[in-house]
Amino acid sequence: MHLRICAALLLMSPAAFANSVDLKTQLQSCQQISDEEQRLNCFDQIVSQLDRVAPQQSVTTTIASVTTTGKTAETVVEQSAPTPPKQEMAAEFGLKKPRPDAEIEEITSTVKAIAQDVHKKLLITLENGQQWRQIDREYLNIQAGDRCVVKRGAIGSFLLGIEGTKKKIRVRRVE
Repeated sequence: MHLRICAALLLMSPAAFANSVDLKTQLQSCQQISDEEQRLNCFDQIVSQLDRVAPQQSVTTTIASVTTTGKTAETVVEQSAPTPPKQEMAAEFGLKKPRPDAEIEEITSTVKAIAQDVHKKLLITLENGQQWRQIDREYLNIQAGDRCVVKRGAIGSFLLGIEGTKKKIRVRRVE
């Protein structure tokens, strides 16, 4: 009987599944259902909704449950899928495992420090905290305080140059 009431209430509000689901709240409301079969059906509803939602869409879900007093209580929960901010994507620019949604083609920053290894290759530290190591043998007259641009090159490589000049060196991001 309680299961039929719960199912009927869920089917009566199909428009409720059109927007966003706060997954944590929805799971907590399912967890509070005392009847095992109703609780399982509630969790199954959540999973079926997650399968139907596109990554950037929202879903609103109405969960109906029968309380111990026999009354029906409805809970409306919402969630929207977060979009990674551009600043977060810029912080990961140049790392070995690029994110599939990363579409940044270049970054600009000021050179904070420069070091040179025994092979006369540069280690460039930028003000944004990133470190880039030179991987080719080209010469670039770069100093602390210069504005530089790191651009995406061919086949996963990166090119670092000083703003306003054409000369560039190949670099790799140091973790």
